Amino acid sequence: MDEETRKASMVAAMNSGMGPGGLYPIPTSIDVKKLSQMLQTHQQNTRQYGVDPAEDISSSGYRKRMIGMRLRVPEGAMFPFGALETHYAGEKVFVFVVVDAKPVVLEDESSLFPSDALITQLRLIQK
Repeated sequence: MDEETRKASMVAAMNSGMGPGGLYPIPTSIDVKKLSQMLQTHQQNTRQYGVDPAEDISSSGYRKRMIGMRLRVPEGAMFPFGALETHYAGEKVFVFVVVDAKPVVLEDESSLFPSDALITQLRLIQK
């Protein structure tokens, strides 16, 4: 059996049922129209919500946008603090805030970020 025939028979065998673990079918070709629609939807969501779904908590910009959305800070407006920075450290996210020339450090669990508790703390200390 040549290499092409072997590959074709493997793909046919996998597609006859389901993919690995029986969870999903394995595609044999790419539907360019469907792929184009998925890309357009992704771009629209990125423009509309200001958050790239492909971004994650390890991105500083993502963390700031998430805090801004939860505090209802309009896009492009300043945070109601002298400064706001975040740092991702594995299971914790640290939020550094300057309020009335005094530094404040808050921490949150990365799995809940930005949690209701963090947002409440930020609301209580905002100008």
